[in-house]
Parts: sequence; structure tokens; C-alpha cells
Amino acid sequence: MGFVIWASSLSTNQSLSGAIIQMVNHGIVDGALFLDRGLLFTSGAIRAPWMRLGGCWKVMPVLGTLALIVTLSSMDCPG
Repeated sequence: MGFVIWASSLSTNQSLSGAIIQMVNHGIVDGALFLDRGLLFTSGAIRAPWMRLGGCWKVMPVLGTLALIVTLSSMDCPG
């Protein structure tokens, strides 16, 4: 979010457009991460003992794919 403050201080059309895009992307990614965490918690996978868990990818492949895509997006990896 520091880049958003920095871009806003420049006050050019290109920097303000980039700041708006970054804020929208940040909101989408944070919402998706909270959704992923909520789905994982309500499925009971977090409350299970870690030794029995063994990973959620085999049990919930769609949730694992969502988590992978959103985590890579959070790290600013390009699409």
C-alpha cells in the first residue's frame, strides 16, 4: 500500500489510475484470502490435528487451487 500513497502524491493521471487499480486488486485478493480461510475453517480442516491433516489438496482440490492462485496474486506474481 506504500506504492498507492507514493503514486497518489505524484498526482498524475497515470499514477492515480495505477493507485486505483492497485487498491481494487488489493481488495479482491484480501477478500479471496479471507474467503479461503473461512471455507477451510468451516470444513473442519484447521481444527483437525496436524498429523492427521496431511494437506487439503487431495480432499478439496478446488479450494487448494483457489488458495494457490490468490496467494500467488498476493505476492504480485503476474497472471
